[in-house]
Amino acid sequence: SSGYVRPEKAVKAAIQDAEDNGATIWEETKVLSVNEIAGDDAIDHPYVEILVQRKNIDDPTDDRSNKTELIQTRNVIITAGAWTSAFLPSWASHLQVTRQIQGWINVSSHPQKESYYPPNMPTWYVSSPKLKLDFYGIPV
Repeated sequence: SSGYVRPEKAVKAAIQDAEDNGATIWEETKVLSVNEIAGDDAIDHPYVEILVQRKNIDDPTDDRSNKTELIQTRNVIITAGAWTSAFLPSWASHLQVTRQIQGWINVSSHPQKESYYPPNMPTWYVSSPKLKLDFYGIPV
């Protein structure tokens, strides 16, 4: 099976799902460190300490109001994107950041717009030594 993901909608849906399940979203927050802390015994479970720097919620426009905060949790999901190798240096040799350019072509006012929609318009791919990037399109 194949398909595609519209990233903006996927991120919006993931944020909404997280909030619906009790998560708090902190925008404009920089993660400074993540450390796994081993538990001392069977009662004291391992946990994760996350040091963050976030803007003052009362005045998010004031760059001087950044403050650090230490969070303790049992689980963490890291979504550092292109910064993952800097954030997790032990993974750097396994990762390669590539630029993925996306674009949309609006054909809604084209006189033959139906020819650009599935099943009339196939998925396409262009690769040439003359081009610096490969291009592909998926009709939606």
